[in-house]
Amino acid sequence: MLYALVRLRTLLAKVGTGPGPVVLGHPAERRLALAVLGFGPAVHRAAAGRAPHELVAYGFSLAGELSRFYVECPVGSETDLGVKASRVAICRATEGVLARVLELLGCEVPAAM
Repeated sequence: MLYALVRLRTLLAKVGTGPGPVVLGHPAERRLALAVLGFGPAVHRAAAGRAPHELVAYGFSLAGELSRFYVECPVGSETDLGVKASRVAICRATEGVLARVLELLGCEVPAAM
């Protein structure tokens, strides 16, 4: 999870495009967006069951979806600016959720790895 978040922050710092409207035109974009939406239920399960491992499992799953997204959906090299802005928006949402998961678990995120 730490590596995924640091890698994502590095990508977002280099991409040079702001976020735009999200268009889920590729299956990997849809899978990642749905994984991001699973954050609330994961937190609820972890809190209700006093089971922090639920949050850990969710974070690892989200990091895995992010890795698949990287492979299937280029962000930095995307030439269509609308698609690129949409992917940046998905990445920013993922960044926020991964950061919050790690914060809830008490982990500090290094600037680089």
